[in-house]
Formats: sequence, C-alpha cells, structure tokens
Amino acid sequence: MEQTFLFYDIETSGLNPAFDQIFSFACIRTGADLKPIDRYSTLVVPRADVIPSPEALLTHRLDLDQLLSGTTEYEAAVKIHSLLNQPGTISLGYNTMGFDDEFLRFTFYRNLLDPYTHQYQNGCSRMDIFPLTTLYAAFNPGVISWPQKDGKTSLKLEEIAGENTFQTSGRAHEAMNDVEATIELARRLRSDRKMWDYASDFFNKTRDEQRVRRIETTWETQSGAFPLGIMVSASFGADTGFVCPVIYIGESVPYPKQHLWVSLGHPFWGPADEDQTVNFDAGGSENLNLYVIRKRFGDQYLVLPALGRFLDRISKAHALVMEKNLTVIEQYPDLFQSQIQEHIQFKYPPIENLDPDAALYQGGFFTRQEKVEIQMFHQAQPLRRAEVVKGFETPRIKLLADRILSRSVGTGTAKHPGMSLEYVSHLEQLYGLASQPNHPIKGYKNEDKLTRAKALISLREIKAGQAAIDSEGRGLLGRLEAYLNALSV
Repeated sequence: MEQTFLFYDIETSGLNPAFDQIFSFACIRTGADLKPIDRYSTLVVPRADVIPSPEALLTHRLDLDQLLSGTTEYEAAVKIHSLLNQPGTISLGYNTMGFDDEFLRFTFYRNLLDPYTHQYQNGCSRMDIFPLTTLYAAFNPGVISWPQKDGKTSLKLEEIAGENTFQTSGRAHEAMNDVEATIELARRLRSDRKMWDYASDFFNKTRDEQRVRRIETTWETQSGAFPLGIMVSASFGADTGFVCPVIYIGESVPYPKQHLWVSLGHPFWGPADEDQTVNFDAGGSENLNLYVIRKRFGDQYLVLPALGRFLDRISKAHALVMEKNLTVIEQYPDLFQSQIQEHIQFKYPPIENLDPDAALYQGGFFTRQEKVEIQMFHQAQPLRRAEVVKGFETPRIKLLADRILSRSVGTGTAKHPGMSLEYVSHLEQLYGLASQPNHPIKGYKNEDKLTRAKALISLREIKAGQAAIDSEGRGLLGRLEAYLNALSV
C-alpha cells in the first residue's frame, strides 16, 4: 500500500474540543517525498449551539460573515473523515496531536463518524511535526535557524517560518498558510534523513514501545529500580532545552494504554528545614509533589534512553532537582510507593449531567447496535433522515442524530419546526432565554460550556482595552457582538 502524508490545520471557534467547532479546515496531501499531490480547504458555518470565543476570532481573524458562506459541520465532518481515512494516510500537522486531532475526534463523534479509525485502520496513522521540531531543537539545532525571544528558542510556527523565510500563500493562523509552512518545515527537518527516519518511528506504536521496553538504565532507590529515560517535550520549556529526566512507574490499571512516567526535573518536596528534612504542605498532610505524565505509545511525548549523549543535555537545574528527588525518595520510600499506586489506580470520576456532545470518552466506543443505526443514518437520503431517526432504539445515537438534524435547519436566529425540543432547550440555556435556570452544560473535564452572557462579558472586557487592537480586530469584535445579541430561538 502506498503511503501518503496528509498535512492539515484547523482554525476553531475556541479551545474546547467538545463544545467548540472547526471554522476552517485546510490540507495538502503529499507523497513520501513531501511533494504535493492535491489540496482541499473549506469554511464551516457556525453552529447555533456554539458561542464563538472573542479571543479565538482575534487570533485567526476569520469573519463571521465570511463563515456563513461555508458548509455545515456535518458535511465538513464527513469530507474530513474521508480524507483522513483514505487507505495509507499518515495525518499530521503542527501540534496536531496536542490540539487538532482531539478536535477532530469530538467532531467525528458528534456527527456519528468513527473517532479513531484514522489512527490505525487501513494503513492509516498519525504523526506530528511539532514534537519532531522540539527534538531537533534539542539535539540537531543546525538544521534550521531558530527564532529567539528574550534569549530563548521559540517553537512558534509563524516565527520559525519568518526566521527561515518560508514561502507561503497567506498569513499566520490561516489554515492553508500554516499547512504550507508545516510542509516546508518538514522538508528542512527531512534534510537530515537519518534523524528524520529515526524520529518518525516515535509515532509508530510498535517501535516506540520496543524502544521503551529496551531501556536498560535504571534509577536505583530503596523503593526499587525504575527505568530511566530522557523525555522530549516543548512543555518542559526552552530553559530546560525541552528535555527532562523521567522514570517509568508502570501502566495505568483502568486505562491499560496509558503508561506513567514521573518527571525527575520537578521537585518532589516542599520547603526544607536547615537539616534538609523535607516539609510537606502547610495542612500537615504528607504528600509528595509528583509530576506524572501519562503517555501512550506513538504519541507526542518522545522518550529516549538515558545514554550519555542524551544525559548531557539535561540542564544543571534539572540535575540538581533530580539529585534532591533521590534523597526525598530515600527518606520516604513507603510514601513514594503509595503515591505511585494512587496514580496507577487513578480513574477519572464520571461527570454528572455530561452533555451528549462531550461524552466521547465517558460514553465509550459505539456498540454493534449503535453502529447499525449510524450506518442507517448516513445512508439515508437527507430528506428521509428525520423519519429514519424516529425508529432508532439506542438513546445515544438517537440524541446525537437529532442534534445533527436540528443543526442543519437553523443558525440560531429563529426557531424552526425541524429542531428537536431537546436542542431548543439547549439553545435557550446557552442564550440565557430559559424560563427556569438549569444546571450548567458540562463538558468532559467538568467544565461549563461557554454561554452568550459569558462571551459578551469577555468581549466587552477586551474592547475596554482595545488600544492594543487594530481596526480589523475592532471590526471583528463589533460583528461578533451583533451576532451574539441577535441569537434567539
């Protein structure tokens, strides 16, 4: 099977993957040589149940009037799903594993498309140029010129593109522009073919697992011997050179695909007495401050063996903390083991009143019966879908299907007979029009969905300090305010 890369980028209404939506999607498919084969882009009409974030509009500068010419989210989701699931597709971008891919998973889920097949089925898989760029910044910085901000290396795509004079067709945070910049960056990284091939294997789940299992160096403590690795991640910051010593403490019991690592670069202790005895929190409870990273094989956290050439990159600050952490574990071995077990056994508590759109994880995989009904929904002619949905027996699929149909008949400016009562109630709650106050609309992290009232407060706070906002930004905010004030059902 011939493999292709699908470089993509999204711009969104906000940062919440369960409640926000894609406003703009762009992609370029390339061959293994990174030469373009074809491209695709689309705008997506704002859903009636999405309250756009003012901060998001100021970042990507997409105009709401422009978005109204786009396609519906359902139509866009079906097209994007087919692109990512074309056999042999490796989907990737810049920080796609940290942001875009989860947005796509929730988009697919609420539109009754399989959220995961693009990761494993028919020769499809994922990569991410952002962690690769981080790896090069740490261990092969000569491959490109690195922008500096306050004396520190910046990994922002737009700044890397500017520093290296990448030729693109638009401005930063336009989806197609960012795709073009990512492909050019990938070409520069690939110029060191040996490192490119080695680094790409971090996204192969089997090879990533093999590398981790082969780690021989261990961190010896009274609590036992723990495999010692060097983790590479932009989250550690430029001060650390983007690397941090970590130890492997085991596999999650409730979530077997999660593998737990403890950072040795983050202090386990609180303030110390003069005799260096560790103090714990002021409340008197003994508790080590373990910084635990939950990694899946093939994801954006890259783990290297603790070889000399990698250990040499650990910052002096991290080395000192690492040494002190060992002392803490030697002082409190039972406590360390106890807390390790707490993390290994930890299970996310169920969210009460979880909104259906946010139930991707808590709801679990689609059942066989749900998949039958999903297929019936997609295969039905658009004008017959409402009739088909009436016969559904699985509550989850019926509710999600009703929401898809409701979204297709209104933009939030007028009630429509095609909207379900559940969806109308949902809109009334978002817009602050409900006759009786209801519980907040809850997301998968127990967060509240953004309402019109909260968005207007945020917008007016931004406008109050608008001296720093240019005329284009003021125009975007003005049109957003008018849009929000006009919402009704």
